[in-house]
Amino acid sequence: MSDKSHKLAAIVFTDIVGYTKRMEENEQGTMQLLQTQRDIIFPLVKSYGGEVIKEIGDGLMMMFDSALQAVRFAINVQTRLKDEELTIRAGIHIGEVIFEEGDVFGSAVNIAARIEPLAPPNGICVSADVKAQLLNKSDITTQSLGEKELKGMSDYMEVFEVFIEGITKKRSRSIGFIFKDLWNRRVIQILLLYILSAWVIKLAVAAIVFNNMLSPHIADLAWAILLSLIPAVILLSYFHGKKSSSRWTKVELFGLPANAFLSVLLVIILFNDKDLGATTHKIYLESEDGESIERTVVKSEFRKKIALFFFNNSSTNSELNWLQYAIPSMIQHDLSQNTFIQTNSARDFAKKFREAGYDHCIDAPFLLLHSIAKYYSMNYFITGTFTFDDGTYVFKTEVYKTKNASLVSTFDTKGDNVLSLIDQITEQLVIDIKIPPFQIENSKNLPVEEIYTKSFKALEQYTKGNMQVLLHKNWDKAIAHIESALHEDPNFALARVKLMDYYFNNNNFSKAEAEVNEVMKIIYNLPERMQFITKFFYYTLKQESDKAIAVLKMWTELFHEDIEAHDMLATRYQYKNMFRASIKEYEAILQLDPDQSKYIRYIGDLYTALGITDSAMISYDQYVRIHPDDYKGYSCLSELYLEMAVFDKALENIDKALILEPRDISLALTRLTIDQRLGIFDQLEQQHHNLLSQCPTIQDSISVLNALSDYYEFLGKATLSLQYYLKYLDGASKIYNPLNIAVIKMFNVNKYIIAGNEKTAFEVIQINEKLLEPPVDKAAAYGYMFYYIFVDSAEMAEPFISDARELAIGFGEEMLLSNICYVEGFIAEFKKDYETAVEQFNLFLEKTPSGKQTYRNLARCERKAGNLRKAKKNLEAALNYYPFSPKAHFEAYLLFKESGNIDKALMHLKLANEIWKDADVNFKPAKRAREALATYNL
Repeated sequence: MSDKSHKLAAIVFTDIVGYTKRMEENEQGTMQLLQTQRDIIFPLVKSYGGEVIKEIGDGLMMMFDSALQAVRFAINVQTRLKDEELTIRAGIHIGEVIFEEGDVFGSAVNIAARIEPLAPPNGICVSADVKAQLLNKSDITTQSLGEKELKGMSDYMEVFEVFIEGITKKRSRSIGFIFKDLWNRRVIQILLLYILSAWVIKLAVAAIVFNNMLSPHIADLAWAILLSLIPAVILLSYFHGKKSSSRWTKVELFGLPANAFLSVLLVIILFNDKDLGATTHKIYLESEDGESIERTVVKSEFRKKIALFFFNNSSTNSELNWLQYAIPSMIQHDLSQNTFIQTNSARDFAKKFREAGYDHCIDAPFLLLHSIAKYYSMNYFITGTFTFDDGTYVFKTEVYKTKNASLVSTFDTKGDNVLSLIDQITEQLVIDIKIPPFQIENSKNLPVEEIYTKSFKALEQYTKGNMQVLLHKNWDKAIAHIESALHEDPNFALARVKLMDYYFNNNNFSKAEAEVNEVMKIIYNLPERMQFITKFFYYTLKQESDKAIAVLKMWTELFHEDIEAHDMLATRYQYKNMFRASIKEYEAILQLDPDQSKYIRYIGDLYTALGITDSAMISYDQYVRIHPDDYKGYSCLSELYLEMAVFDKALENIDKALILEPRDISLALTRLTIDQRLGIFDQLEQQHHNLLSQCPTIQDSISVLNALSDYYEFLGKATLSLQYYLKYLDGASKIYNPLNIAVIKMFNVNKYIIAGNEKTAFEVIQINEKLLEPPVDKAAAYGYMFYYIFVDSAEMAEPFISDARELAIGFGEEMLLSNICYVEGFIAEFKKDYETAVEQFNLFLEKTPSGKQTYRNLARCERKAGNLRKAKKNLEAALNYYPFSPKAHFEAYLLFKESGNIDKALMHLKLANEIWKDADVNFKPAKRAREALATYNL
């Protein structure tokens, strides 16, 4: 047996470039190259501690003890041969070799032999193992040629080229080179196949999601995961695409886990706040009767919100203008059958249209429609036109995506039946906004005539009735039209709901109650949203306010994203004096839609009503930071500072608001109010009248008329105050419903009394009491209470307190109860029960922190009780908030006179008389002040 030995060695193979061709052309000359090779290379091998193992034709196989020696030798050889006719290439690998009978064997030899042909002329290629031995050798530079398939080997091996200064060039990998390498490794083919497969998978997932009530985010999640794994696909195909191999490279061992980690991280970042479950969920509620209810509802995130604007009449027939208002209303009620859709019609956006100067909400520019839809956070908005010719209606409907105002679809529907055309429009809309097929199939889809009316005439009368309220505030005409609609179609449920509402607001309580009872019999003909509103009215009219609130709470729980539901519930909480609960509803709206920043101001208003001025300040400051160019924030800050008696800050902020919106009448009135509080009376009367002449709307006019009435009352000009109050009533009756007007008259009987018209005041109460039907007629109790405390017969107000309390509690308007505290304070004072009077006035202040003038009542009662120190403290508070209130100064006169401080008493008395210098002769407070001053013979 021959001897064998093993050793770790670096093997170098070389061969002469173009040797075979040279032999054919010049055999003798080529043979001479072999001798030249021996003469040059053999000595160099020896000088680097190597050994020539053998010659193989034109090539050599050499062995070195280290890879570094082998590479340095090869570099030296190529440098030495640079100017010679002899050109060689070299390949180097290091590994264990076997010596046997003077020869060398082993995989290291085979690998070196396979690497050598990959080297360019005058070049050197080495294996990754050799490359590893060259680390930190700054004088030797290598460049990867990528993974190469070596003949006779199952695995790919990465090969590197050694850079030789002045001989070889550093390769710049061109796009063509890279593309060819990737193509040869089948990376491109596999990647394209993967992307195609991923797309198919995404479509399959989307189909499953679309048809099985699952979150649409699941399809996005699947697509994100598939795309994020592309680096892993590239790695795997690069190293294993052409030939299967179980060997893992270092790049893969690091790259694949890194890709997996980054994919997970990406998914967490993108989908952390996304609901990946079902689009519906079960909720458990308690009905207004206390019964437990289980409902499956659509999660708010997956509901499509659509703004429906009025269609424009493009025909020449103006008699069809009412259809402009009817079309979106019908579409709204038809779409409301689908729980995946929330709609709001242009009627809901009327305020925004009017602010932009489009009082009829028609023919508004596209940009305004887009801005309104965006303001109310609608996903889509819909508008259109219609024509009528030869008995055929043509409706052109346009659907836009609110996010970027892009057109989603436009389509025409034609026919002679308007109601059938609405059904066609809604069917197409459901498709265009991509409502899942399963949801379309599982939703109620009654024809619009089933939830609206089958009578075209009834539809016309119903729409015209609503237009009378929307555009003209004419309740009588509105009722006449709706009654005509119900004459045409007695089962027109929506018309009955409107008629109930209009009856109530028009002081026809018994008719409203009868109508709501009829509606409750057919309530399930109404869309669900309308059912809540109807039930709310039903329990309100029945004076079951807790059940009315319970209905609204159910509405917010079933349709959590419905801002109108939260807004309506918040308003009802305010009526019940539940301001903190109202704040929570506004906060819920802001969570649903942070862009609804007006509710930040509303929260500030509620904190102001609670007397929590620091929280109110935070809310208003936040609004100003968000909208520095919106006057409303500065206006709110001004009114808050005025409430706090920080007059310089109030002026500073109202002036900022006026700079931003100089034409706003309400801002100008606030500015005049501050001047009045500061005693700057010069030109105030003229400034009020100047404002009145500038009013662009009835609403602005009645605001100024009301302010003028209060201003004249402040100066003791009671006759003028009453005149402007009556002008105010005349204007208010044009825009407020009759019920509101009746209530306003009840709460302002003092206007007649201070003008000396006590008999007229009593008649006003009696007349309006007769106009109001039971139980609303109990509102007259407030009129009688105020009447008797102003005519100094407070004890006669006591019998009306129970009716006043019943009305407030029955209709869920507990905020009115503070008025009862106020009246009970006067009753107790009349009975000389000053302790109870102080208690009631303090209770009024607790319920109504803005009623700072009540400090004067407290001071008066404490003075009468002999508590002069407490009286002084309350009077200081009254004068702090109203430093030029003549009534407060007259009370100060009485207090200081009783305290024996005549000088201070006279100072306050003179100031009161100065402010009341032009007061009516019979204005009692001013008359008393004049008589008091006359006693001093000044």
